[in-house]
Amino acid sequence: MGKYERFVVYTILAALCWAVFGARWPVGEPVADVVRAKRFVLVDGSGKVRARLEMDGSGPSLILLNEEPGLEASLNVSKTGANLMFGDENGQGRAFLGLERGVSQMLLWDENGKSSAVLQVFKDRPTFRLSDTNGALRAVLGTSEVGPDSAGEIEITAPSSLVLFDKEGKVLWRAPQR
Repeated sequence: MGKYERFVVYTILAALCWAVFGARWPVGEPVADVVRAKRFVLVDGSGKVRARLEMDGSGPSLILLNEEPGLEASLNVSKTGANLMFGDENGQGRAFLGLERGVSQMLLWDENGKSSAVLQVFKDRPTFRLSDTNGALRAVLGTSEVGPDSAGEIEITAPSSLVLFDKEGKVLWRAPQR
């Protein structure tokens, strides 16, 4: 076999090797400048969904899931605000941080889903409220509505006030005193 024949055989072998092996292992993956979709799902090695980025009727959401069912964190944006929510291992919402229609707020719930602590700022009215296990308001630091009094009037307390309530919602103690 002469030089020319060997060259032709080697060229054909090289072309066959490239066709069989080279086409399967590209040197570089093409990269898109923009990917457009309504939903992305991220799964772990076992195929379990661990995160979702999606658009729904109210706006975009990012949901992060733990390995165990229930435990999650989500970030949501809508026309009227945005929020961050954390859920426990039972799928129950336990903590919320958000801004909705000009009201910034942080809410904490107990394991039964009852609101236990709420921190809100609405315009010039900051408020921190604590509730008992039955959901009854027990303490307010900041602006709150107290009443109605014997004349049927409801008082809006000053941002620097503290009011303690009994389980029926009657004022036990307050500062400053009225």
